Amino acid sequence: MSSEIIFPNLQGIKQLISLLNTTKIKKTEYLKRRFESTSKNFYETITFLEKLELIEVRSDSIECTYTFQKFVNFPNDKLKFQKAFLIQILQSKKQDFKIFNEYFSKFQLNEDKLVYKPTTKQRLQDSGVRNLLMELDIIEFMEFEKTYRISNEFQYFFIENKDKHSITPEEFEKRSKKQNKIGYLAELTILDYEKNRLNSKLNIIHSIIHVALENISAGYDILSYEMDNKGSIFIERHIEVKAVSIIDYKFYWSRNEIETAKIDGLQYYLYLLPVVGNSKFDINNLKIIPNAFENVFLKNKEWNKQEELFSFWKMN
Repeated sequence: MSSEIIFPNLQGIKQLISLLNTTKIKKTEYLKRRFESTSKNFYETITFLEKLELIEVRSDSIECTYTFQKFVNFPNDKLKFQKAFLIQILQSKKQDFKIFNEYFSKFQLNEDKLVYKPTTKQRLQDSGVRNLLMELDIIEFMEFEKTYRISNEFQYFFIENKDKHSITPEEFEKRSKKQNKIGYLAELTILDYEKNRLNSKLNIIHSIIHVALENISAGYDILSYEMDNKGSIFIERHIEVKAVSIIDYKFYWSRNEIETAKIDGLQYYLYLLPVVGNSKFDINNLKIIPNAFENVFLKNKEWNKQEELFSFWKMN
């Protein structure tokens, strides 16, 4: 097999993943016969999945890795497969997959969309990566404008993760305004969510407050309520709202917010609301995390944590 990666089609990738997941026989020749009854390019497909670290190719057999399990439910959940596939590609340290990051870096923010208008030469150069991403519905072609754009479900992920060092001040300003707008709309969405959650408690709904509009240093966005364990009195629920990508739920947490979460303890909640494009939200996949300091900040095995800002001051 060639060491240069060839991008197989999505049908072949899904077929091989399904085959590996459903058969106990992992002999290469057996898998090849089964695969080629419906698909082509067997060796190119196993090379691709091996470099993606989903399988290990032995002398006469193929074994699935731990990461492989992320992909086995795709027949019932298209978005789950797209998310797992995209994250695996972008996080890969293999040289072969840097071409994906290079391709995504060509997309620029235009109003509310990340778009890319390639030249004829660029279209030919991009064809392998582009065609696979189009099959995955991660990008789409806009015929009238002759441009490619990131699909709505993945817009916010790339806006949040696009290399900030590679953008102009003008694009950075546009992106910041868009993120601020999305954050504000997310807070309004959670305000409505809380009013619906407490709609049977009419005497308390009027006490729900959009704190972020009145006090930006409060350390949370919304003051809401919940019943105590005995169901006899209302106690405060301090809600910090984060608009997040549905792919990885990544968010930024300021020092003030973290300190507030530590002090408020059980009363401090994180509401992670996925953005699914054009300032729309997926309320069905909202993640509500109580006691956020303990359940996020201290849970290093469940949440990746990266310090991105440091404060400095001169010593006397």
